[in-house]
Amino acid sequence: MRFLLLFAFLFSANSFAGVYEQKDIWPLSKRIISVCIHNPREVNPINDAVVPTSFLISLAKDAVLNAYSHNTTIVEFTGFDECSNLSASDVVLIFNNKSFNGHANQYSDLTKKSQLTVTIGIGNKIESLTVEDTQRIESTLIHEFGHVAGLEHEHQYFIKDALKDPNCHLPTVSGQTVAQWLDATARFARSAGKNGALGLIGRVAPYYAAFKKDKKTIGSYDAYSIMNYCNNLNNSRAKLSNGDVETLRFMYRNH
Repeated sequence: MRFLLLFAFLFSANSFAGVYEQKDIWPLSKRIISVCIHNPREVNPINDAVVPTSFLISLAKDAVLNAYSHNTTIVEFTGFDECSNLSASDVVLIFNNKSFNGHANQYSDLTKKSQLTVTIGIGNKIESLTVEDTQRIESTLIHEFGHVAGLEHEHQYFIKDALKDPNCHLPTVSGQTVAQWLDATARFARSAGKNGALGLIGRVAPYYAAFKKDKKTIGSYDAYSIMNYCNNLNNSRAKLSNGDVETLRFMYRNH
């Protein structure tokens, strides 16, 4: 009991914060998660997938292994070779020609079964990636592998805090602010327009309340989390925040 109280105090004092879902925590027997990189020339070609260059393979491996290790996050990743047997790895990583974005899915279009798949868009620039492009890809990799490890979106759970965060009102690469994106999503889901008079928080907060179901949190809103869309600074630097690290350590020490 004393330990738990001390732990809670430390999180409060240091403003660490994180959002996770307990069912997504890997079991004790699987704290080293294997990853392979899909090569559409070799295995199951799918739409828009690109052949991973040695640069992309090295970029992915270095970014993820530097962010997640036993000594920092407890949960870690290994592999990052081209897939020879899709079913042999816990996670399949795919690069495609779509815009710079990413997503992690529980279902694989490659194997047509339940298997974690991380897809990273490289903006159809495989032969002409700039330093800025590379940083964006690194950030997306660390974010998506955060989902694989069990982390959830900071800005969606702490929605009211996010909408008060000045960074959530700055234009992103798409030109749209995160606040505008959150508002548009809520409006679309509610056949928008009906709640226009409620103001931004009044429109958005009730919609995202459903996101909190089954989610757990440590501390309060973390403006610097790699899982926070509003965090332009850390995301361009491609690194986990102190809160991200401490949340992962809490998850994998205590479950």
